[in-house]
Amino acid sequence: MRRLRSSSIKSRGAAFLAFLVCLFGLPAFGQPWDGNGTPNYPYLIYDACDMQAIGADSSYWDSHFKLMADINWLEIGGPPANKIGEYIPSQPSTGIPFSGVFDGNENQILNWCDSNDMSPCMSLFGRVAGYNAVVKDLVLVNSNTNGPALVQYLEAVVDNCRVESGNVFGKGGLVGSNFGAIRRSHSNVTIRGNQPGALVGSNFGSISNCSASSNVVGDYCVGGLVAWSDGSVEDSYAVCTVDGNSAVGGLVGMNKGNVSRCFSGGTVTGQWSVGGLTG
Repeated sequence: MRRLRSSSIKSRGAAFLAFLVCLFGLPAFGQPWDGNGTPNYPYLIYDACDMQAIGADSSYWDSHFKLMADINWLEIGGPPANKIGEYIPSQPSTGIPFSGVFDGNENQILNWCDSNDMSPCMSLFGRVAGYNAVVKDLVLVNSNTNGPALVQYLEAVVDNCRVESGNVFGKGGLVGSNFGAIRRSHSNVTIRGNQPGALVGSNFGSISNCSASSNVVGDYCVGGLVAWSDGSVEDSYAVCTVDGNSAVGGLVGMNKGNVSRCFSGGTVTGQWSVGGLTG
C-alpha cells in the first residue's frame, strides 16, 4: 500500500510538516518508500518527494531504487535541496558515494532545477562509485544545471541514460568526470563552460555506443562528445555545433586515449588544433 501523501493530510500543521518532508526529504514518516531496497524488491520512487528523501539520508545510498513514473520537479516549486552521493571537489574520491542501483525504468525527470538562479542547481547525483553501482534507463528533460545534469564524478556505470534539452554550465552535459563506464547514452543540450563536452567533460574510463546532438561552446578542450579523453571512446558519434578556441574537435577536444569506430558531423570552429573528429 502506498504511504500517506501530503495531499491527504487534513490538519494545517500536519500539512506544513508534510511540505517540509517533501521539500527537504526529512524522514518524519519513517522509511519513505515502498519496497525494501533489495534487487528483487527495490524502493519505489513515485514523485519529487521520494527523490528528495533519497538524498536526505546517506544510509540508503547502497540500496536499489526504481522510478515508477515521470517526475516533474516543479512539483516542489524550487531548486533541488538534496544531492544523491557526496561530491567533494577538492577530494573527489573521498565523499560518501551512491553505491547502489538507480533504475529509471525508462521514465523521465522533467525540469530538474528549472531556476533563474543556476548557482545552487547541481547534478542529480554527486559521486556514484562501487563495484555494482549503476544508474540506468533514465531520461532527464529540460535540465538547467551548474554542472553536468546526471553525475558529477563517476566511478561506476551509467547505462542507457539521456539528457534532452536544457542548459548546462560546466564540464559535461551528462557526466562531469568519468572513471567508470558510460554505455548507450545520449546528450542533447546547450553546454558552455571550462573544457566542455556534450556528453562528458573528462574521460578516464570507457565510453561506448553513445551519441550527442548538442551545442557546445568553450575556450580550450571543447568536444562534441568529450572534452578531454585519456580513456576509450568506441562505437559512438556526435552531430553537434562545436565552437572554441584551441583543441576543438567534433567528437573529442583533446584525445590522449583510444578512439575507434566513431564519427562526427555538424560544424566545428576554432583557432588552433581544430579537427572534425579530434582537436
